[in-house]
Amino acid sequence: MKLDPVHDIQRAFRELMKSWAYPGEIVDLSAVAEAIDIDVPINRTAMLLALVLIDAEVGFCVDSSDPSGDAAAISRLTYGKRREIGDADFVFVLGKDRNAGGPIAGARIGTLVDPQLGSTLVVEVGELTESGPLVLRGPGIRGERRMSVGLDPSWIAARAGRNREFPLGVDLVFVDGQGRLASLPRTTQVGEGR
Repeated sequence: MKLDPVHDIQRAFRELMKSWAYPGEIVDLSAVAEAIDIDVPINRTAMLLALVLIDAEVGFCVDSSDPSGDAAAISRLTYGKRREIGDADFVFVLGKDRNAGGPIAGARIGTLVDPQLGSTLVVEVGELTESGPLVLRGPGIRGERRMSVGLDPSWIAARAGRNREFPLGVDLVFVDGQGRLASLPRTTQVGEGR
């Protein structure tokens, strides 16, 4: 099946918005991501999000083992502009074993006048599960929700540091190799439980 640049991208956008509305809830985009019929060097779900989020007016940054090659692939398909991490609208942390703490700490948090200018990070993880040590609370979550992202936990402190002065902060979207994603808006509180 070939990716439909209108309907499939709209479907992916709706599912991404659903994930923002219900933080930590896993959304399955595997069928749409697998429809990307060109060879891309990055996680297909991350590439799908790049197609949804980036255009010629948007700046992005890549943190990966091959940032130049991965950024070139995203730019070629989206016409997005490559930026330094502190100036990027979207930051792609690619490679399921990468430490996301550094990119989170360097990402843009917006200003009090324009808090919406905070970066969104798309972070590749090994596997997303709706159970595990992370306890999520906040808007869109009834009570609490648990999840696991399989990352070094340093990202939690880095995220808390960037989001300490609401409404400033960064938002996260985790993607795994199975075509799934889960979002953590800056309004979501993240703790570690037992």
